[in-house]
Amino acid sequence: MNRNSNAFQGFIFSLVYLKVIAISCIALFLACAVSYLRTANKPGLRSVPGPRLARYSNLWRLRNAVSGLAPQNFQKVHKTYGKVVRTGPNHISISDPSMIPVIYGISSKYLKSAFYDTLTPTLEDKPLYSIFSTQDPKHHRALRSGIAQKYSLSSLLEREPLADEVTQSFAKKMRAFSNPPLDASQPYTAKIVDIGEWLQFYAFDVIGSITFSKTFGFLDAGFDYTRVIEGIDFGLKYAGLIGQIPSFHPWLFGSPMLQKIISYIPGAEKKDPIRKVLQMIKDALGTVDTTSKETSHEDFLTFLQKQNENGSTKMSQKDMMNHLFVNLLAGSDTTAISLRSIFYFLMKNPRTLSKLQAEIFAADRAGLFSETITYAEAQKHIPYLALVIKESLRLHPAVALMLERIVPEGGLTLHGHYLPAGTIVGINAWVVHYDEDVFGDHVHEFRPERWEESNDPVNIEQLKRMERSFLADVHGNIKTLPHANLQHQRAHARAVAHLSLAARPARPVPHHAARPSLQQQPLSKRQFSTTTPPQLEEKYFPEPKHHLIRTTHPAWEHPGFTEEQMRTNIRFEHRIPEDMSDRFALFLMRMLRKGTDIATGYSHDVTVAATATGPTAPESTKPYKMSERKWLIRFIFLESVADVPGMVAGMLRHLRSLRRMQRDNGWIETLLEEAYNERMHLLTFLKMAEPGWFMKLMCLGAQGVFFNSMFLAYLISPRTAHRFVGYLEEEAVLTYSLVLADLEAGKLPKWEGMQAPDIAIEYWKMPEGKRTVKDLILYVRADEAQHREVNHTLGNLKQEEDPNPFVSTYFDAGKPHPGKGIKKGEYNGPAWEGDEVI
Repeated sequence: MNRNSNAFQGFIFSLVYLKVIAISCIALFLACAVSYLRTANKPGLRSVPGPRLARYSNLWRLRNAVSGLAPQNFQKVHKTYGKVVRTGPNHISISDPSMIPVIYGISSKYLKSAFYDTLTPTLEDKPLYSIFSTQDPKHHRALRSGIAQKYSLSSLLEREPLADEVTQSFAKKMRAFSNPPLDASQPYTAKIVDIGEWLQFYAFDVIGSITFSKTFGFLDAGFDYTRVIEGIDFGLKYAGLIGQIPSFHPWLFGSPMLQKIISYIPGAEKKDPIRKVLQMIKDALGTVDTTSKETSHEDFLTFLQKQNENGSTKMSQKDMMNHLFVNLLAGSDTTAISLRSIFYFLMKNPRTLSKLQAEIFAADRAGLFSETITYAEAQKHIPYLALVIKESLRLHPAVALMLERIVPEGGLTLHGHYLPAGTIVGINAWVVHYDEDVFGDHVHEFRPERWEESNDPVNIEQLKRMERSFLADVHGNIKTLPHANLQHQRAHARAVAHLSLAARPARPVPHHAARPSLQQQPLSKRQFSTTTPPQLEEKYFPEPKHHLIRTTHPAWEHPGFTEEQMRTNIRFEHRIPEDMSDRFALFLMRMLRKGTDIATGYSHDVTVAATATGPTAPESTKPYKMSERKWLIRFIFLESVADVPGMVAGMLRHLRSLRRMQRDNGWIETLLEEAYNERMHLLTFLKMAEPGWFMKLMCLGAQGVFFNSMFLAYLISPRTAHRFVGYLEEEAVLTYSLVLADLEAGKLPKWEGMQAPDIAIEYWKMPEGKRTVKDLILYVRADEAQHREVNHTLGNLKQEEDPNPFVSTYFDAGKPHPGKGIKKGEYNGPAWEGDEVI
């Protein structure tokens, strides 16, 4: 009786406990719902149009930053919703050029938002707010007053000779790359040169020379030997992402504790660019008193030291380090971005390049240039260069996100909307620079002539509007320091001239050696600024360095499919769940599918799904618009985790075979071969695109979670695990069927006729004339159909007793049986039933 009473009490306690949990979950859900509704209907902002997701959370901004397409996304939402667009719960993007002086003018009361905290380094466990990142107007004025004189144009021109040696070194490097040796007997090897990378080296060395008469040494080394550029690239990516949710920053790299923890990691300190640059500045501050410099050519550091010695107010060492730090990092990176942009557009527009070259050569023949072209000479004798620079920075501003400011007391009324105080507003240069009302009809064309002055009153007024709408120089309450424009004009006049001369080889190039080319890299999609894309071949597929080995072939040869088999025998097929285990596996697959769709920005198209998969396809699909890039993101994400199940299952069955000291009846080989095949899919798609750092983190996290989940699932119920993978492969077949439908419908023009990577041609033994991306997708889809068949069939067998039917030999060879290849009429449905094969 006592035992029954205790059991009853335990049962009642469990019910109460579950009730408390249920009530708590409901209360939490209601609280979140109320919070989201209050956020979406915030007074003053609820009437502002914009993406629906942006009304409730910062996820739209976060996804926008991660996408690598922030400029295009901002342009799209403004084209859809108008001049004032809500891009977050408290964020408004404005595309009205008349608001530029209001928000960013010198006397503006619009303060910077917390976004700028992510761009603030830490010195001695305290944030080092600079003239760029400080949100305090008084601190900004104090910092500015100490250096305003040195950033005047006359002061900058005095420092021109400091950069001459760097400019000459850069031009010498370009000549060496572009022209073969004068002596025909000397060996000459053609190679591709990444001009964008060298321009970044040049920009950093110039800024270093101007700052403390010492370059970084990038031009001499020819690579990022200190990893400073790599570190800056990571820092700007971090700012672009975490800046969308700045409340996270104090818990991430804004945390002194986390930075201390990182400093204890072996090798981490050597990879920290901030530490390196700060140490460089400390060393320079310690030697400046004993370093003699000509007064007319004093660098920025000498100026600060002299001002400190002779001025009425003393500048602290912290403030001196602050100014030098901004000069070296922020100044060099933005200059490098703009230099790359200008050269990119010149290379892409031969007519403009020829016109600029003609102007340079004419002045050079007339003897109007010094050995190193000065700013004054460029202004006077190469007027077309200024137009080229302006147009390049219009088409490709250095910053891809809007420059955030906070609406002051009194609010802002704009285009019929009242924005209360505290609202974060901003203007994106990529939006206003493509405004057809300001810059004319052909805003996407590179046309420097649009900036030419004339006596036509209409043209004069148009030019004034364009100048007022030009946002490439705005980075704070002051314009960007003029050294950027100065260096652009000096560097480009000299560099373009030398590159043009280099295009005419001093001796004929041997017919067997291709001319070295200046690689035209597409401009990067990094959110906060631009960087040089890594080379896929060197990064993921390095050349073998073993002198005895010519090549290494795949361990598992692909069985090979014919085009007829891949087109007629492969289709979407779904296995109806028969029991609780099947239903649970299907539920887990759908949950994983939903998460993957969100991560890769993917969903089905009704019409395409119907044509791609036939009458048995799911009909409840959502509209979408996929591009080649989106498909590749999905492929890489899926294939990076798809090879996990086979490896986990094969590993566990291998260990069980060792423990029991008995055979596994052929299961291990098939499972490991499946994992190998999925990995070949991933390697193939990596040949077509490199995943971004965020996608790499996503893949890493997904692999970790998926591996451990599959490990536990296979230990608990191997049958359910195989069924889950079977359902997963069903979705893979559907995905690749949709890609094929898109290709056949002409929706993926970049892939039409594009050849498949060599690794795919070799692995699948693709015949001549059938080696396009479309053929590649056919092979991959056939593989996924085979994996679907294998896993559903293995899920129908007794896991510990039955042999693997896919590697077995049957007595009755005349009947269809499972195998590695695809044979017409071999089976009905997505798998073989147990009684058909055992």
